[in-house]
Amino acid sequence: MDPLVVGQEHYDTARGVQSILQRYQELKDIIAILGMDELSEEDKLVVARARKIQRFLSQPFFVAEVFTGSPANTSP
Repeated sequence: MDPLVVGQEHYDTARGVQSILQRYQELKDIIAILGMDELSEEDKLVVARARKIQRFLSQPFFVAEVFTGSPANTSP
């Protein structure tokens, strides 16, 4: 991804999302063994954000077309 193509703000946002999702992957083993209670407050925030991001990115936009009036598209 090139910030000159997509814009600096979009680039920074995408990189931030990648960072959160990568950190969440690292924390999954700790969560499985020790549970969420053993995480620091910062790590709990990362987990919450990552789960929200995953839910957002996995929602079916075709069903929202009737509400938004915008046709859904698929990406290759």
